[in-house]
Amino acid sequence: DDTTARMAVARSLLWLRRPSACAAAAAVAAAAIGGYAAFSFSAQPLEGNRLDRWSLKWESGQTRWHLPHVHPSLAKYESLLLANEQHGDESKTSSVFFPLCGASRDLGYMALRGHHVVGAEGVGKAIDQLFQGFGEETAIARHLPGLKLRKAATDGPAGNVISLEVVEGDFLELSASRAAALGLPRFDAAFDRGSLVAIQPKDRPMYAAVLDGLMAPGGRILLVTVEHDPFPNGTLGPPFSLLPEDVRTLFPNYEVRQLQRVDNSEDFKARGLSELFEVTYLLTKPAVAYTKANAAPTRAERDAALIKDALAKGRIGVSLGGDGPIRAVGPPQVAGAQVRS
Repeated sequence: DDTTARMAVARSLLWLRRPSACAAAAAVAAAAIGGYAAFSFSAQPLEGNRLDRWSLKWESGQTRWHLPHVHPSLAKYESLLLANEQHGDESKTSSVFFPLCGASRDLGYMALRGHHVVGAEGVGKAIDQLFQGFGEETAIARHLPGLKLRKAATDGPAGNVISLEVVEGDFLELSASRAAALGLPRFDAAFDRGSLVAIQPKDRPMYAAVLDGLMAPGGRILLVTVEHDPFPNGTLGPPFSLLPEDVRTLFPNYEVRQLQRVDNSEDFKARGLSELFEVTYLLTKPAVAYTKANAAPTRAERDAALIKDALAKGRIGVSLGGDGPIRAVGPPQVAGAQVRS
């Protein structure tokens, strides 16, 4: 069944920033008939530079984790991702980001539908293959130390020029300020398929913070994860299981909506797993960015406001309380509020 996804587990390990601290590398073994990929894992620590290791995989064509078609979750939930169900406008143009994109066909699909598409990828060979399947690469648009913005263009269905861009470099170094320096927008949408579940769990907070920094207020992330028990050799991944509470912890300010949970256990029973589920979420960033002006008041700020109001009305006194803190006395709403000098 070609509606199930083969996970892009290996590619995002390229960006792990502390090679000596991590164990267990992922390598794609083969595509399972009619569905998920089967993966093999090394229990030995990686030596050397992970980027070099995965560059060799691209050079040798060991990239069977890529789907030969658009990912089913993107095709199924495109309107939700682009908020078209709110606007009622299927022709609305959005900026769409693909973290750790490899040579995914999803980028070309969205670009040909008229959207501003940007990916991030650490291996130049992967970007070469992506562009070869899309159009002709133009000159490098912009570059920063460790990052460069590459661009390709092709003829659109209406005779117009369609382009897509990919940032080559370490995704974890793509801060909001560096993205702006490359001329990138804050993105309306992002599609993460198999990237967050591939990186080491300790790197998830940094990954989530980088992705959040690239999203516009109100932006949406279509996130595809997996849930499974440990592998028989005791390793947890990749792909690493990511539970709903993990997603909410990583994106605490986002509305998290689970869209579907698909049982792909049969495809992984040969690997010794009793169950594996592919889960798709829609994450929505608040439309109003957090600022001091719109943040919820702290306890100290609430106390200060209550005391100030009561003082103005002559309805408050203070209790010295021995060696303890000075506290307000008066009506119930201010009694016990700590007075700070």
